[in-house]
Amino acid sequence: MLRSSIRNKLIALLLLVVVIPSGISILLTYLHTVKSTREQTIQENMRLLYQGKNNIENYLEIVDRLTLSVYKHPDFMNVLTTGNRMNDYESIQTIKKILSSMYHFNDDIEQVFLYLDKRQQAYSVSKKYVFNAKHLDIREHPVFEPASATRGHSWLEPPHVMTHYGIGGQIVDNPSMVFSLHRLLANYPDKTPLGYLSIDFSTETVHQLSEHLYDEDKEQLFLVAPGGVVFFSSGEADESGESAGMGEWLRAVENASTDSGYLHWRDDDFNGVIFFEKLSESVGGLYLVKRIPNEVMFESAQKMIRMNIAIGCIMLVLVIAATTLVTFRITSPIRVLLRTIRRVEKGDMDVDFGVQSRDEIGLLSLRFQSMIHTIKHLLMREQRLELQNRTNQLKVLQSQINPHFLHNALQSIGSLAVDKGAPEVYKLLRSLSSIMRYSMETEENLVPLSKEIEHVLAYLHLQQERFGERLSVEVQIDDRARSCIVPKMILQPIVENYFKHGFQASKKAGSLQLEAALHESGELQLMVRDNGPGLTETDLNRLQKGLNENHLGHELKGMGLTNTNNRLKLYFGARARLRLEPTPGGGLTVWLILPAITDASELEGGMNDEGAADR
Repeated sequence: MLRSSIRNKLIALLLLVVVIPSGISILLTYLHTVKSTREQTIQENMRLLYQGKNNIENYLEIVDRLTLSVYKHPDFMNVLTTGNRMNDYESIQTIKKILSSMYHFNDDIEQVFLYLDKRQQAYSVSKKYVFNAKHLDIREHPVFEPASATRGHSWLEPPHVMTHYGIGGQIVDNPSMVFSLHRLLANYPDKTPLGYLSIDFSTETVHQLSEHLYDEDKEQLFLVAPGGVVFFSSGEADESGESAGMGEWLRAVENASTDSGYLHWRDDDFNGVIFFEKLSESVGGLYLVKRIPNEVMFESAQKMIRMNIAIGCIMLVLVIAATTLVTFRITSPIRVLLRTIRRVEKGDMDVDFGVQSRDEIGLLSLRFQSMIHTIKHLLMREQRLELQNRTNQLKVLQSQINPHFLHNALQSIGSLAVDKGAPEVYKLLRSLSSIMRYSMETEENLVPLSKEIEHVLAYLHLQQERFGERLSVEVQIDDRARSCIVPKMILQPIVENYFKHGFQASKKAGSLQLEAALHESGELQLMVRDNGPGLTETDLNRLQKGLNENHLGHELKGMGLTNTNNRLKLYFGARARLRLEPTPGGGLTVWLILPAITDASELEGGMNDEGAADR
């Protein structure tokens, strides 16, 4: 019952119609959001990182070009190449002027340091010392060796605590972290080393250039040299200068086929996307790297999917409530109708639906209620008909008793007439008795033509005794036609019709001809011809048309002819026909044309009575 219930099926269908599309919509929305968020995040971060790389690269290139600016000063280069003595005032002033101008070039420069190889003398300009000179042996300070080994003769030292003179000097009281760019000064074109120039600049500028490139709470940014030396990190770096776990993904970045791009990374410490941009070799070939975890990248998508799920749950609750309400409103009238049908099945016709809706179900209930009332009326009618049928059966039984009694009485009167010497009375009584006996035999509906002729002759005998010389009768019967099967009482209505409408209306003597012949075509032709007043051509055509179309009313001669025609069609169908013709000199001729059949079983599949034909 639960599985076949329309209510349960309707609830399940409506839920599926809503839940499945909603679920698919949420899933597709999530996938699309994840994809679009990933693409948008990648594009935005690649543009952002590229811009940050350009800014940092430009800044470092400015510092690098500043170290090369000394080659534009002939006096300074003369000091480097000749190695003038310490007490050479002009040389000292030239060095001081150049270093001071470089120091004041930018506010973030903390110190400018110069070492002259020929003098083994170091000079520096800083915030603490306007100008300082100190004897220095370069062999004690191997920090300059990387600058000598590079192709461009420059080396960018990672963040460190600034010292006066750049190297080996006294540590400042309030140490600050700086980058140092060291350059080997050489005499071109023989590239003879002349000295080293170093510029210490604050890490704060790089921090400022990098702070808009990442979200400090969610993302990580690194400026790292090949090999893992960290120049800048948004997180904590270990003592070796390498951020924890940096080695593996940094090697993957270094092995990338392009200088910029991104790669998906997953390990125990990080699961997300790594973006990278490589700076030019002139500034050390550093890598600007940004790491974004997947949960951060897809945070907006996850928020959206959570919001969609929340909305979907709310919609689901509303849909369940609405579906339940709708299905109950739809199926409740159906259940009322079903209960009513069950009551009707048990025989209770006094039912009240109580359905007030005007929709299809309400209309169905009204129609069903109307049908129940109709059935109730028909049942009552059937009961009345049954009662009336029993009454009619009793009346038929009574009517059968009276004719038999009359027939026996006529036989007794006829016998008495013979005993008293009145044979004519006996003949008339015998004809009347024969007519009554023939009409009362209801078991036969098809009879040989000979019996039908005998019945008609008995009837005409009574009419001749009644009218005497005013009536003449002529009968011609083909002996071959006597055995043909015809419907019982098929001729008597036509003959009787003449006496009702033709004989009494005529002032001359009546004449009636009855013929029966077997035609060569295998048809039995019966003719009844009278000399009555006949019919006008209009009435005759109307009668014939009515017979053909089988819609005659109670007009002149119509009822008897209609019954005769219907009985012919009933037994013989289209093979039988009734034709009307005017009699020459006045009167009417009726032709009955039907198949010449001698066995009743040949009619309509063996139907030999009206009841069988009707069925």
